[in-house]
Amino acid sequence: MAMKTDAQARRSREWLLEALISLMEEKEYAQITISELAKRADLDRRTFYRHYGAKDQIIIERIRELAKIYEAVLRSASTTTREIALAYFRICRENGQLLMLLYRHKLLPLLLDELNRLFPILHAKHHAGPDPYAPFDMEYALSYHVGGFWNVMCRWLARGMVQTPQELADMIGHMLPEYI
Repeated sequence: MAMKTDAQARRSREWLLEALISLMEEKEYAQITISELAKRADLDRRTFYRHYGAKDQIIIERIRELAKIYEAVLRSASTTTREIALAYFRICRENGQLLMLLYRHKLLPLLLDELNRLFPILHAKHHAGPDPYAPFDMEYALSYHVGGFWNVMCRWLARGMVQTPQELADMIGHMLPEYI
């Protein structure tokens, strides 16, 4: 019974995400109501509130899912700056529709908040050996990198994601050859 309930809950959350994306393609984010969102997902408002307290939480949940994918990729890849950047921009490319909508609706700060939360965790989990930030405050150093990744992604989105993830990773790897 619990497996069926979990599957139903997961499916409801997927439908709500799909409905939100669909509505964001049609109208301004601020104009999307919970009733409209639930109706588009073919669910009722109670189902929405069973899973979320606000529309932003749908987006945050998806961003956190992407963060888990990113972390899994980093676990299996080398941790050079170029490889870290390549994993990041590949995931961005694969989720381009959502990111473009977040950009268009000025919701990318939700992603920035999540990156600021995630990068120190990833650094602690994946960095072996002497800390390259030892002479500096690690929080500042990681904030610098998060801001750089986020701003490069914003510029990339503004330009229509023309460059490949490989081109962006090469550029970042050249600019920051040591560590992230």
